[in-house]
Amino acid sequence: MTNYIYLTAEEFQNSKSYIDRAEKAPKDVEQIQPFCREIQKFIPEATVYYYVQCSNDTYKIYSTVFVGFIRNGVTFILRKIYNDNKYYLDVITSMFKEAEDSILYRVKQDYPEPNRIGVFTKRKLEDWITRGLNIYKELEAENEVIQRMKAEYFALLKGEKIQWKDTVRHTEGTIRRNGFIFSFSIHGRNIREEIKLCVPNGKSDYATFTKLADNRLSLATR
Repeated sequence: MTNYIYLTAEEFQNSKSYIDRAEKAPKDVEQIQPFCREIQKFIPEATVYYYVQCSNDTYKIYSTVFVGFIRNGVTFILRKIYNDNKYYLDVITSMFKEAEDSILYRVKQDYPEPNRIGVFTKRKLEDWITRGLNIYKELEAENEVIQRMKAEYFALLKGEKIQWKDTVRHTEGTIRRNGFIFSFSIHGRNIREEIKLCVPNGKSDYATFTKLADNRLSLATR
């Protein structure tokens, strides 16, 4: 699974030897510095963030740089809309992936975007920051609900040997026992469950059916 992360200059330098195409970064940083200084007039803590693609824990690819900042512990990134040459502030909530899948669309409707930014002012930036903090707060709360729900659900499955389809987020799994397959998938607050019979090859015949129907069939676990 491919993820994207934002690294500070210090974080990028510390891991540069493990990042492919890192040699392209200095030129990009030089080009974006005038824009960064412009934003610092309104947001002094604004800085350059390095956008890095992560295919796994060890392989990373440098992509580009953005100007961003942290407000109340929340990371904001300035993005440009090239068809109208305007900007907007993107609040980073990727750490709440399941909450994003669950309610992000609805939350964004609850907090409509302010006007895109052509000429930067403190007021315009603060309007976007307020929106972003509200979105972050709701996703954080939803994430806590989902994590608590998952913990309660996994407590029911304690002791089971789960085969995870999703080995990172643990949202899809399968349990095989005594010829039966129990599978589940978690989407936001919804849990979908399914039970299937796993009949060995060559056993899907009438004799097997009659034994199964009469509760006389024993299937080895596979």
